[in-house]
Amino acid sequence: MLKEDFTRACHLLRQMSAHPELQPDDKSIHLFKPEINHICACCHEGRWFRCRILQISSDISTATVNYLDWGMVIPVQIEPTYIRRLPNEFYFEPACSMLCHLDGVPTSNDLIPSCVIAQCIHLLSENEYEVIVNDYDNVTGGKIILSIDGQIINNQIEQLISPYKLMSFEEELIGQFQYELKLSVGDEFKALLSSFDGKDDSFYVLVINENTAAIDRAMSELQEDHIPNREYLQVPQIKTLVVARYVDDKKYYRAWVKSVDIQQEQALIFFVDFGNESYVSFSDIYVCPESVRTLPWLGIRVRLTNETMAAQELTTFWKLTEAHYIWIHINDVFKDAYGVQVKLDYTVYLQQERLKMATPKRSIHKATQTIADEKVIFPRNSSERNSSLLTPTKPDQSIMGNENFLRNIFEMVNSELRSLRHRINGTDEASQDRHNQLMQLLLSIVNANNSNNQKKTC
Repeated sequence: MLKEDFTRACHLLRQMSAHPELQPDDKSIHLFKPEINHICACCHEGRWFRCRILQISSDISTATVNYLDWGMVIPVQIEPTYIRRLPNEFYFEPACSMLCHLDGVPTSNDLIPSCVIAQCIHLLSENEYEVIVNDYDNVTGGKIILSIDGQIINNQIEQLISPYKLMSFEEELIGQFQYELKLSVGDEFKALLSSFDGKDDSFYVLVINENTAAIDRAMSELQEDHIPNREYLQVPQIKTLVVARYVDDKKYYRAWVKSVDIQQEQALIFFVDFGNESYVSFSDIYVCPESVRTLPWLGIRVRLTNETMAAQELTTFWKLTEAHYIWIHINDVFKDAYGVQVKLDYTVYLQQERLKMATPKRSIHKATQTIADEKVIFPRNSSERNSSLLTPTKPDQSIMGNENFLRNIFEMVNSELRSLRHRINGTDEASQDRHNQLMQLLLSIVNANNSNNQKKTC
C-alpha cells in the first residue's frame, strides 16, 4: 500500500469499530450466511476488517479469508463473534492494498529452510520502500522491484534462496557441465563407457589419462577408514557437492544433490565421477572434504557429432562396447556436453562373436532339474537325479565339428583384418571395400552353416 492507502486503512478501522452493526450486542448478526467470494467483516485481535471469503471448510466451521486492506490470508471461525455481514457504507472504498510479486523471485519453493524464509521476511519488514512497477495484471497483480537506501531487496532475497531454486533439466545439465574435466576440440582420449539414462542420446564416459588417474587416487580418502571424523548433513542442500554412499558397493563417492525429500529423509544424488543417479538416505551423506571439492568431475557427458541414436541403438552400442576401451575424438564443445567421434577396436566384436560360437551347447543343471534346449526335464529316480547333477551332457560331434570349422574361419578372417592395416597402402575407400568384402564373406559362411544345421535337424 502507498502512504495515502495506509491512512485510509487506519481510518476504516476506526469507523468499523464504531459501527452499530459490528457491536457485540447487535440484533441482526444471525442474518449473515458466509459464501465463497462474498465480502464480509471479520474480527481479528479485537478489530474489524473488510475481508473476502476464499474457502469454507466441509463442516462449515471455519472460513479462510483475505484481508482486503492489509493483504493477510487468515482462517476465522464461522461465529457471529468473528464474522458478520459487511455494512453497506464500507463497500464503496477501494481496497487499500494491492497484490504484488517481487520480480525475478519465485512465488513458492518447499525446499527453502525456515531459517532462510525468516531472513527473507526480515528484509520485507521495513516501514517504507521505494517501488518500481515492472508489470501489472488484474488477476495476478503487479511485478515490482523494492529498494531501500539504494539496496535492491529483490536481489538480496534472490541471493538467499538461489541455492534452493529448482532448475529445469536443460539448466541442470548446463550447470553440471561447467564442473566436468575441461577438454578441447581435437583432443583424443582412451575412455571407458560409464553410464546412460536413456532420456536423450547422450552418455557418460571416463577418460583414461595421467590427470584422471591422479584424481581417482585422491578419491581413496573418501572411504570410511580414511575419515574418522566425518561431518554429516542433517538436511543436504540442493546444488551442493557432497560425499554419498553408493548402495551397490557401499562405498563413498563425490555426489551432487539434485533434490531432497524431507519426509522420506533421502536425497536424489548425481554421482559426478560416473554420471549415474540414485536415492541416498540423509544418514549416508556428509560434507565433501576440501581436498577433493575443487577437483574436476570425471564423468564426461558426450554425444555423437552429427548423429542421433535412438534408445535401442544406444543400448546396442552399449552392449557392444561395455567393459572395453574406446577412443573418443572431441569434435565440438556444446554448452552441456562434448560432441565426439567414437572409434572402436573391431577385433573386440569379433572376439565376442567367436566366443559365442565356440561355446558348446550343453545342459544346465540346477537343483533336481535338468534344463536342455529351454525344456525342463525332471529326473525319474534318485540314481538318474544324481547322474544328472554330476554328469554334463555329451556334446553332439557334428555340432562340435561345425563349431571348429567356424572357429577356424573366424581366425582366418580376423587375421586377414589385422594384416589389412599393414598391407593396404591405397585410399580409405579401398580399405573400406576390402573390409566390406571380408565381412560379407564371414556372414555368408555363418548363414550357410545355420542353413546346414537346420537341414540336419529336420
